[in-house]
Amino acid sequence: MRLPFYFTTSVTTKLSDEQVKAVLYDNSITDNGKTSKDKKVTAWNKEQFEGTQKNYLYRARIKQKNFKLYRIPEDSVGGKPSNSFNPLCFGKIYQRSDGCTIKLTFRSAIFVLFFMAIWTSGALFGILGIFIHSLNQSKYQDALLALVFAVPFCLGFWLFDKFGFKKEVDRTLFFFESIGLTKNGR
Repeated sequence: MRLPFYFTTSVTTKLSDEQVKAVLYDNSITDNGKTSKDKKVTAWNKEQFEGTQKNYLYRARIKQKNFKLYRIPEDSVGGKPSNSFNPLCFGKIYQRSDGCTIKLTFRSAIFVLFFMAIWTSGALFGILGIFIHSLNQSKYQDALLALVFAVPFCLGFWLFDKFGFKKEVDRTLFFFESIGLTKNGR
């Protein structure tokens, strides 16, 4: 079973680790959007995805064999992710004889994970408390009602993960494909 708001995968490419870092650097914002390279990346993003009405502008922090990547909201090039489902992507580059493997780990921001843990725990303990109290009072109808309330809550949590977070992960994986960091690319 996969943890909610957490996803891992790997991407293989024929590029060397230095080439992978160069491609990431050339196709993402790295200097708060103020340098000519970052302005060029912003213009490329608008031109590339103008018809889709989607933003694939990413900010990257690249170190030795690691990088951190996240999508930037349309209006704030220097800002932090404002979409709660916008995952942080942590990558680790492994050199191989025929290219590289990039291990990707996606997770939500710590605040979102903390909020979801508190919200989920509170709701589940509340529902469980009502259920146990209702059984002790022999109010079986109330106990059943507490279980009925648990179903949409769990379904909503699953929908947030599946159609919010996972959709953003797929968008980031598409970004990797669009800049050529896949087995077939480059």
